[in-house]
Amino acid sequence: MDVVAVVISGNFVVVDEEDAHFLNEYHWWCEKIGHVTYVKTQVKRKTIYLHRLISKPPKGKEVDHVNGDGCDERKCNLRNVSRRENSLNQHNTTNNTGVTGIHKDMCGSFVVTCDRQQFKTKSWVEAKTWLELLKRNDRKEWIRFICKITKNRQSRKGKPLYPDIKQKVIVEYQNKKVTTRDLAQKYGVGKSTIAVWVKGGIL
Repeated sequence: MDVVAVVISGNFVVVDEEDAHFLNEYHWWCEKIGHVTYVKTQVKRKTIYLHRLISKPPKGKEVDHVNGDGCDERKCNLRNVSRRENSLNQHNTTNNTGVTGIHKDMCGSFVVTCDRQQFKTKSWVEAKTWLELLKRNDRKEWIRFICKITKNRQSRKGKPLYPDIKQKVIVEYQNKKVTTRDLAQKYGVGKSTIAVWVKGGIL
């Protein structure tokens, strides 16, 4: 199918030729929301997005840009999905794990984001399990999983964490004069935990 490309607010917008008439019917502009730039207009003070005008989603559905480009308005790049499905396909530029929905923060924790929910853990296995349960929407298994990891964390309370690397961190901090932030990134341990170790506290 032939396509038409135009420049709107400095962004290249692509639509199928059969939908090009929408571009002439309204005054469009681009707005960046989060990490995605969308094409929008206003009619009688009501915001209209070009992708919804083209895809015509049924009530309760959202329009997902398959490749994550909000200016690619070709029908082959648009699909009508639920909010959960849409959130699972978010193309987050902070993703640094290779798995959509999981990224590693500055303190070395894995952060799972799905359907407006967030879960943070030091364990890659826990992060992947959490994401899989959210995708399956299995509430019973989700509750069992939460109870299990909560119990495991409580059982470790008051005991030294990461005993295998604690001494390494202390020695490196004293000898190389590195910051707690650098050590947290290197060893995947929270900055507050590193601070307790190097100051001689007991965690």
